[in-house]
Amino acid sequence: MSDGWYKVLDDPEIWKPFFPHVFWVKNKKIVLIKGASQWFAFNDACPHNGASLSRGMCHTDHSITCPLHRYRFSLINGKTISGSACALNLLHLKYDITVFMFLFPELRA
Repeated sequence: MSDGWYKVLDDPEIWKPFFPHVFWVKNKKIVLIKGASQWFAFNDACPHNGASLSRGMCHTDHSITCPLHRYRFSLINGKTISGSACALNLLHLKYDITVFMFLFPELRA
């Protein structure tokens, strides 16, 4: 889409809360998670060893656990909750839920 907006899904009702959804934006694998009242986005690779975070477990306390070494990251601020990995690099996003499009400023051309 133009201006950095990307349509990721036609029907937001099928999105389960606290479940990682994966899609590609500009050759980057992005994970998008619907929390209790907000959305979270980040690159799929764990900052520790590159494992796919979308295969990890998402928790209702707004955190995700890497499936490889069980490091846990906050989706609110990206900080490591358990383990000794670097922080998770969260992507800034804006969204228009009426057309279900997301804006990722870091991925603009």
